[in-house]
Amino acid sequence: MSVRKRLMIAASALMASHLAPLAPAMAASTTQEMSDDEFDRRLREALMRNPQLIIEAVEAYRSELQAQAEAATEDAVRAAMPSLIAGESGVAFGATEDKANVVIVEFFDYHCGFCRRAMDEVLGLLRDEKKLRVVFQELPVLREESREAALAALAAAELGDDEYRKTHLAFMRHNGLLDEAAIERIIKNAGISVKKYKDVRKNKAELLNDRLAASSAHGQNFGVQGTPYFILFNTETGALQLIEGYQAGSIEQAFSAVRG
Repeated sequence: MSVRKRLMIAASALMASHLAPLAPAMAASTTQEMSDDEFDRRLREALMRNPQLIIEAVEAYRSELQAQAEAATEDAVRAAMPSLIAGESGVAFGATEDKANVVIVEFFDYHCGFCRRAMDEVLGLLRDEKKLRVVFQELPVLREESREAALAALAAAELGDDEYRKTHLAFMRHNGLLDEAAIERIIKNAGISVKKYKDVRKNKAELLNDRLAASSAHGQNFGVQGTPYFILFNTETGALQLIEGYQAGSIEQAFSAVRG
């Protein structure tokens, strides 16, 4: 059925309380054959008397589409949770897979100001909640240098969890552009061997690109429009919350709700 007819049928349904004599005939048009000309004529006459109904019909249809999109996103997220929890394309900290009762997955960009603001709240939960697992998913969407920073962080992860943690925190706290020169300077200042870092970038380039591509693919499948984007999931009850953007306290509030 076309969008045009769906809107018309929605409008006819809304007219039931306003146009008792006409509404039964139009409702019947959903199940009985009626020409487009006759359908249009009847609807046009009704809308001339009740023009607000077309606005209500459009709003109802928009709400229906939004609900369908949200349901599709939730289905996609739930299907991907085993991969996300395992950290197949991200970097995980906190409780192990078998001991975590809540998992937070954060999609972020190192040049994202709201991601930086959210960092302390996420790390605070990670410090205080022993059964929390946090998975950091690189999603460089803001500028070309973001991709270079994401690859650098993934390279640091290949050197060890501590190397990634130091790199991640330093990148998030850096004021300014994370270009190649800044990245190498930060890595050196963090006490990480620049030589080992460069070796990983060279020898594991395909692996790093594949992991970044997989993380970006998750973001695309979930319809992520920007960063940060949070997924909070209770591994025991299946409770799920999705958060676009960041406001102070929003992650802690969602965590409490999901944990139950």
